[in-house]
Amino acid sequence: MMGKQAINLGATPTGVGGDTPRSAFTKVNANFVELYAADAANYKRSNFLAPVSQSGGVPTGGAMEKISNATGFVYKYANGMQVTTQEVIGYTAQVGLRRNFPAAFFGVPAVSASVLPTSNWDFSCQIYPWDGGFEFMSTSTFPQNKVFVMAIGRWF
Repeated sequence: MMGKQAINLGATPTGVGGDTPRSAFTKVNANFVELYAADAANYKRSNFLAPVSQSGGVPTGGAMEKISNATGFVYKYANGMQVTTQEVIGYTAQVGLRRNFPAAFFGVPAVSASVLPTSNWDFSCQIYPWDGGFEFMSTSTFPQNKVFVMAIGRWF
């Protein structure tokens, strides 16, 4: 990688001693070639949306990774943040609905649950998270209601 090539504008007001127009534009062209080469090598989708990892607490790999599995979706970020989403259909009164998160968290994440009713609203829902999953509980039975669960925490 070469350094920036500055154009010699010469002495004011006439520019005596400065670069010729050809020399100046040669430097401009070389500067742009270097910028475009760095852009092509460093800033592309495959570098941004790629597997996220870390070594000794320092992020390596991509900036964001989206994973889907049988349990739901995982969004991992290079800064250590992780978001998981999943959907469960149906639940029975007073029977805890235990599920694992789509990916493990480092510590207990913040969890939110929303219920999409099919017949009646359910205002008696509670959710209890732990680092590997959650338990959803209600005092009502709704076999067709959809429960959407989102967890936000850290993966390292």
